[in-house]
Amino acid sequence: MIDPTVQMVKLDNHTTPEEVARWCGGEVTILPKETGTGLPIYITVPTDDGPKLVAPGEWICKTASGGFLTAEDITNDVLRRMIRE
Repeated sequence: MIDPTVQMVKLDNHTTPEEVARWCGGEVTILPKETGTGLPIYITVPTDDGPKLVAPGEWICKTASGGFLTAEDITNDVLRRMIRE
C-alpha cells in the first residue's frame, strides 16, 4: 500500500514556480540567459543533501517524514521505502 503522506508535484504548466516553491519551502531561481537552456525558471529545493535545482518538467517528492527529494534522488530503493509492506 502506498503511504498516503507521500506527495509529488511536477513543475509544469499546471503549476506556477511560486506555488511549487511555497509548497516545498524552496525558492524560485532564475538563471542567466547564457545557460542556453531556454528554460530560465527553476526551483531551488531544500533536500537533506543540500539545495538542488529542479527544472520545468521535473518532479519533487515530499516523503512521509516531511523531507523533499528531487527526481534525480528517487531510486527504486527510495520508492520501496515509500511503500508500506
